[in-house]
Amino acid sequence: MTDGTAPLPAGLRGAVMLLGSFDGMHRGHAALVAAGRAEAARRGAPLAILQCDPHPRAHFAGPSRFRICPGLAQARLIAEAGIDLIYGPRFDAGFAVTPAEGFVTDLLLARLHIGGVIVGNDFRFGCARKGDPGLLRALGTRHGFSVTVVADELAGGSRVSSTAIRAAITAGRIDEAQRLLGHVWTTQIWRSATGWRFADDQILPPSGIWPVTALDGAGRPLTAARLVLGQGGTACADLPAQTALLSWQAPATIPSGDTE
Repeated sequence: MTDGTAPLPAGLRGAVMLLGSFDGMHRGHAALVAAGRAEAARRGAPLAILQCDPHPRAHFAGPSRFRICPGLAQARLIAEAGIDLIYGPRFDAGFAVTPAEGFVTDLLLARLHIGGVIVGNDFRFGCARKGDPGLLRALGTRHGFSVTVVADELAGGSRVSSTAIRAAITAGRIDEAQRLLGHVWTTQIWRSATGWRFADDQILPPSGIWPVTALDGAGRPLTAARLVLGQGGTACADLPAQTALLSWQAPATIPSGDTE
C-alpha cells in the first residue's frame, strides 16, 4: 500500500488504477476489476486500486453505520481481486479540497505514474465532486493515459449499487444484498472486554437472531452459530476465540427485533 507520499517502486509504475470507493466489492465493482485486469494485461502493467482512509462519506457526514465491508473483510475482498497496489491516501480536509485536475496531474500522474484509469460512469472526484469521466477523458488525451468507462451493472433492470445493498441490509434482506454483492456478505468482528463488537461504521441488519458462520482471519470456516444482534450493534454469540470474520445467511424469516 502507498499513500502517495513516498517514491513508488519502478515495478509498480504505469499501473492501471481502479477509481471509486469499492465498499463491499459488489457486482458493479467486479465489472470494473474485470475491465482493469484486461487493460493491465494488455499493457503488461500492474493493477492498482484507490481506497481512501477514512471513506469520504465519513469525512463529510460524520460517524454512522454505512460501510458494507470495512476493515479485514474489505482487505480480503481486495486481496482476492488480485490487486497489485493499493493507493490509500488520507482523506482529510486538505485532500477534500484538491481540485479535480490536480488530483489527476499531481497525484495520479506525478506521484503514482499511472498508465490508465478504470471508472464507472457515475464516478466523481475532486473538490465539490467537479471531476467526471468526461474530464478524465480530456486529461487522458492531454497527458497520454488511457481511460475506460464501464457501463452500469444491472440486476432485475436496476443498477447494482452500494446504496441498494445498504438498503437491503438495513431491511434485513440478506439474500437480496448477497445477490447484488455477488458473494456472501462478510463482516469483521472481534471480542472486546464487553463482548463481541463490530466496527463503529459497520452497517447492520435489524436486531434479532441471525444465522452466521464464524471465520478466522484467513477466511477459513470455524463453526456455524446464531448471533443475537441487539440495539446499537451489540452482539452475543458462542463463537471460537479466533473468530475474526462472520459470513451472514438469510434467515427463514426476518427477525422481529425481539432478542429476548
